Amino acid sequence: MRPCTICRELTGAEDSQFARVMGGRLVRAVFSRTADFQIIPSLGPLVVGHSLLVTNAHHTSVWSCMTNTDLYEQVKTLIRQFSEVAVLDDHDELFCFEHGSGDETTEPLCSTTHAHLHLIPLPRDIVRELLAEHFERNALVFDSSRPCAGQGNRPYVLACSTERGGEISNFYVRDATGLESQFMRRAIAKALNLGFWDWKSNLNTSVVGRTIEMGFREVVTVD
Repeated sequence: MRPCTICRELTGAEDSQFARVMGGRLVRAVFSRTADFQIIPSLGPLVVGHSLLVTNAHHTSVWSCMTNTDLYEQVKTLIRQFSEVAVLDDHDELFCFEHGSGDETTEPLCSTTHAHLHLIPLPRDIVRELLAEHFERNALVFDSSRPCAGQGNRPYVLACSTERGGEISNFYVRDATGLESQFMRRAIAKALNLGFWDWKSNLNTSVVGRTIEMGFREVVTVD
């Protein structure tokens, strides 16, 4: 089994993918953390502020953690804290999504198996467009005020959103069987008229740096 790239980053390994992308200058950057989760910058960000909420220990699904009341409250707290900093100006809503699987033997729609929820500041009209086109007609809806049930062992796409400092709205969850890899990155890039969506082919390091400057508190550098 290949070493988990996110696990390596969370330990501050100097040979992690994040450290290599940042030219060896940084080995870890964390916006905020709880006992079980933390927010780190995304590689290949689509916009400034694009970050990941990840589990501190290796899991394959953030959503499956949300069945536990304490873990769910930690997720909501981190999203609310991050929205206070990331949701600005015309990018006035924080869109969150996860390509995941409740079964460690089932591959999600991305090459990174460590559980990670994308946090992306977007214009509100783009968020409404994404939810209407990809979720409202073909997804289950869960009340965001209480923990929600998991998806079993099927791959899924989860989506939700919040305004600055607000509570997250209802979760939409759809079966991801048959969808393309990096499905939501493709959809967001198309909605924003971006020229790229694949993080592997465009790591967008300058935007990673600008995201870290937004208020990431734990920035570990190499002497």
